[in-house]
Amino acid sequence: MNKKFIFIGAGGLVLLLIIVLVVTSCGGGGKKSVVGDKTLTIWGLEDPALYTNAISDFQTTNPSYKVTYVQKNASDYETAALNEIAAGKGPDVWAIPNNWIPKYQDKLVAMPSTLLENKKTKQSSLEVYKATFPNIVSQDNVINNNVYGMPLAIDSMVLFCNPNILSQTLNNYLNNGGEDTNGTLSQIFTQGPRTWDDFATMTKMITQKSGTNISQSAVALGTSTNVNNATDILTLLMMQDGVKMTSDDLSTAQFHTKQNVFGGQDFPGAQALNFYAAFANPSTDLYTWNNSMEDSVHAFAEGKTAMMIGYTADGTNIKRISPDLGFTMLQMPQIKETKNPVNLTTYTTYTVTRASQNSATAWQFINNFTNSNDANAYFNSFYNKTNLQPARLTNISTDSNEGKRILSAQDWYNPDPDKVNPIFANTIQQVNDGKNPQTAIEYAGSQVTSLLGKLKQ
Repeated sequence: MNKKFIFIGAGGLVLLLIIVLVVTSCGGGGKKSVVGDKTLTIWGLEDPALYTNAISDFQTTNPSYKVTYVQKNASDYETAALNEIAAGKGPDVWAIPNNWIPKYQDKLVAMPSTLLENKKTKQSSLEVYKATFPNIVSQDNVINNNVYGMPLAIDSMVLFCNPNILSQTLNNYLNNGGEDTNGTLSQIFTQGPRTWDDFATMTKMITQKSGTNISQSAVALGTSTNVNNATDILTLLMMQDGVKMTSDDLSTAQFHTKQNVFGGQDFPGAQALNFYAAFANPSTDLYTWNNSMEDSVHAFAEGKTAMMIGYTADGTNIKRISPDLGFTMLQMPQIKETKNPVNLTTYTTYTVTRASQNSATAWQFINNFTNSNDANAYFNSFYNKTNLQPARLTNISTDSNEGKRILSAQDWYNPDPDKVNPIFANTIQQVNDGKNPQTAIEYAGSQVTSLLGKLKQ
């Protein structure tokens, strides 16, 4: 055989091997050679139109990425996301309630350590984060100095009042010879109760009852079955009373113990539980509500109760039920002469899941989305209609009632809201049924400790 052809054949074989290696390394056979597919998928519960500007702006500066928002159903939102994450399919950005962070921390990717750092001021990303958002956001989203979520807006708990019922109650009292020393009662009924003592006074004056029958309720409070946000309200009362919700290492529940972080009365958890349940206890002078009444939102909207505790977003449902009802939203009462006002918030926080193939870019989207320009567009289209407040400190008015609620908000390391809420609801029901509050809350403490233990496994 001619040597020239032998060399050509050998060269061709080498060339063929090189081609095979290149094709294989570049993803031949359908396999990807690079991590990520240049797409970002966002899951949420809101109208897709609300994300249009944010997605468009992001894709303009990141043209190689396609961003898709998927509106999901609330009924299976959690389960569907977990199934997708387990299968490694996403979503990249997952909008979740703020109290889901502890439960799903192991399913999330922490914010990159360089995303927010300020080299000029030598501030780390964590330091910038804590300076950007109110304290409640860091409480919820930062675990072991890692950031797991960013919010856009925050809702806070308020006292809904029917001014017509309040005005009528005060007028009837004064017209029947009642005294109003220094105008104290007039101030309480027109400006709202500043303390729970004021609140109790209002409750006794507004309630109209005969035995256990209630013809005019003062407030939807005291039960767990027909009071919206019952367990949140109980949690707020406990924290206002100085309850230490968990141990410092987050391994055990402490809300049933005698500890008081404000140095007040012992066993503040049982005291708060007893106070809450008193509004549904016929043997107390606070009795004004029971399990036979319809849910609190409908009862308030229909004028069957003068007050209701809820989040500002509940105002949308009230207006839907009774469009012509005039109502006010006031600050939550606090412990008398307290130096530690405590309020409660709820909000959506945007996280990145471990299934994301582009986690750093997903975090970049979240940061852009929750920043000023996109946030303002989002507020104009939706949040202004629901009375929610911006999450960034630069947009929070410290002198406004809304700002004061957010800046004084507290939260706790809730191991599993889907399980803790029924535990707290059962605790309320036990007291309604006559069980000693301390006994009831100790049982709840043991159950929550078990849930905390599972997070450590």
